[in-house]
Amino acid sequence: MNLVLLVFSLIFIFWGSGKDIIVLITIIVVNFFCGLFIFKSTNQFTRKLFLIFSITVSIGMLFFFKYSLFFAQNAFYVLDWLNITWDIPEQINSIILPLGISFYTFQALSYTIDVYYNKVEETKNFIDFSLYVSFFPQLIAGPIVRYRDINEQIKDRHTNYNRIYSGTVRFVMGLAKKVLLANTVATAADSIFGLEMSQIDTPLAWLGILAYSLQIFLDFSAYSDMAIGLARIFGFELLENFNFPYIATTVQDFWRRWHISLSSWIRDYLYIPLGGNRKGKARTYLNLLITFFLCGLWHGANWTFIVWGLWHGVFLILERTKIGVVMRKVPKSFRRIYVLVQVAIGWAIFRSDTLTFALRYIKRLFVPTKAYGELKIIPSEFYQNDVVILTIISVLSSVGVFVIIKNYCQRKKGLYLIAFQFSLLLVFIITIMKLYTGGYNPFIYFRF
Repeated sequence: MNLVLLVFSLIFIFWGSGKDIIVLITIIVVNFFCGLFIFKSTNQFTRKLFLIFSITVSIGMLFFFKYSLFFAQNAFYVLDWLNITWDIPEQINSIILPLGISFYTFQALSYTIDVYYNKVEETKNFIDFSLYVSFFPQLIAGPIVRYRDINEQIKDRHTNYNRIYSGTVRFVMGLAKKVLLANTVATAADSIFGLEMSQIDTPLAWLGILAYSLQIFLDFSAYSDMAIGLARIFGFELLENFNFPYIATTVQDFWRRWHISLSSWIRDYLYIPLGGNRKGKARTYLNLLITFFLCGLWHGANWTFIVWGLWHGVFLILERTKIGVVMRKVPKSFRRIYVLVQVAIGWAIFRSDTLTFALRYIKRLFVPTKAYGELKIIPSEFYQNDVVILTIISVLSSVGVFVIIKNYCQRKKGLYLIAFQFSLLLVFIITIMKLYTGGYNPFIYFRF
């Protein structure tokens, strides 16, 4: 069974990434053998040497494919400012980012690091380890799975009717969330962010950031839902990746709920090794800034991602000061508004192509401004009945209403369960029809 899943996983990545599958295979081979050597070696220096080699190769490949052009462009600007002539090599300009490299690199590294710290035993089975790194449901956009959470399932797992049914329900709900909800709000978000700043007034700016906030959550959590559902059908239980982050009452709470597999990864493998909160306030604040600088950089090779990461890092620091003490005395409803505004501003930075555009967009949000010139889109297009209804459903979905309904129907059983199953079947048919007719279908996290 593992060999079959591995073959299909490799076909999947080859289909989408072609010869870049070599990158995935290299990371698998390096981390598998480094894990073996680390576990078997009794010499601490040798163990550390293999760990450093594993990290160097894995992060080195990630850096080359994801950040070479970014650093070359910034070097070009600096040299140009110094009146030094230098052209970016064509080989760097032509680098294509392999699908899922940010996710499977972190996944493979977590295994090697855990072996080094004796948190998990090494695996001697190359097929099992290869499947762990390349398992196709979560290969492209996570969740980031740790070997210690899934090693027993790789060795011995069982599937049955309940698992298949539960996995199918989870997959269908994720697919519908993506196709019917995320794609609907994506059209509005991308249309507005694609305008010239002079064409965006304050209401339109808020509409754009609301649409994008819904899009990025629905899009990414939908992929996680589908990955978890598919994995469950094959007998795997993956950890949850989202827990309705838009109901968070602090930024810290938001990061406990948003992209949980990444936030826990950077906590355990970056923040804590840097010293965490064990070395005084100043060091804690510095560690938070370093961690979220790297978190932002992980998302993409652009200054907007770096500033987005630092934006969250600064608020995490503020919440550890007396400001946080005062905030905890504020009613929850006001704290939720604070988090939503903070996150929305962060998404404006995250979505923008440049920091200049981001700053001007944020200004539009809070300084009442009229648009000038002819609009490329008509805002009334966003107020059509189907768009409005799907947007309302998107908001309800983002705060967990439909999960509550699903759990209630499954708990009550009888006619409630039949009604839920019939509704889900109807939604699935509509989703397939929507896919068949084509249309706008971006996956935000594929580019990370």
